[in-house]
Amino acid sequence: MPLDRMTLTVPHAKRDAITSFLATSLHSLSLKEIKRPLPHTVGLGEETAPYFWLNSSSAEQVRRFHAAALKASPTYNDAPDPRPQYYLGYYAAFVHEPVFGINIEVVSHGAVK
Repeated sequence: MPLDRMTLTVPHAKRDAITSFLATSLHSLSLKEIKRPLPHTVGLGEETAPYFWLNSSSAEQVRRFHAAALKASPTYNDAPDPRPQYYLGYYAAFVHEPVFGINIEVVSHGAVK
C-alpha cells in the first residue's frame, strides 16, 4: 500500500532532529518544511496553502460532506468524483473554507461511485 499521509509523534527534544532528517531526506522528492502552525507541529510538503484532509468510509459520505459544505458556503474547490490520477478507488471532494481559504479534502479510499 502506498503511503498516503503520515503523522509522527516524537519527544519535543527530538523534534528538530527528526525534522532536519526528513527535510534533508525528502528534498529530492520536492518536499520541504512548509509550516510550524503550533510549537509541537511541523508540516512537510510541496504546498504552502493551508490544507487538511479527512478520511471517510464511503463515497456517499464524501457526497454528503460536499453537499453540507455547499450549504454552509457556496465556495468549493472540486466536486465529489473518482480521482484515478491518484489511484483507482480514490474518491474525493475538495472545498475551500470561507474565512481563511483552507482547502479541505474528504476522501474515501477504495470507494465506488
